[in-house]
Amino acid sequence: MKNKEIIILIGLSGCGKTTLGEALAEKLGCSFLDTDELIVSQYGNIQKLFDISEEHFRKCESEVIRNIRPENKTVLSTGGGVILKKENMDKLAQNLVIYIKRDIDKITDTEDRPLLKKNSLAQLYEKRRKLYEKYADITFVNDFEDISEAAQKLYETMLLNNK
Repeated sequence: MKNKEIIILIGLSGCGKTTLGEALAEKLGCSFLDTDELIVSQYGNIQKLFDISEEHFRKCESEVIRNIRPENKTVLSTGGGVILKKENMDKLAQNLVIYIKRDIDKITDTEDRPLLKKNSLAQLYEKRRKLYEKYADITFVNDFEDISEAAQKLYETMLLNNK
């Protein structure tokens, strides 16, 4: 049985997981966590972790996920590549997992994303799409410009899928 007290947001970098997650947490009156912020607080700058190697970054990410133990209802935004390691998803998939899907043309602010310096967003999407779909309990298409409207629609989508 899924733990519906923890809501996991997955999706490509720049699809709105953090912004939407913060707005959803506020709407639900619950806590918000971001795995990238947790990684930075525990291990330092993400770019520097990637400079060592992507594998090094993924180990840090997995360690952070392994140690997440929210004490109350929480929305958790994850990094775009969290789905690449089965051990991450084995833990996260015990909760409600929502895939935030956004048209690649609407994704912005990707210049500081380490993997996007090597790969195009379209390549990453094609590589990861099936994994996002596999692990998602709900797929939410984020085609909204207004974050409060998007959070409201996501909330309504969650209610419809919770029956």
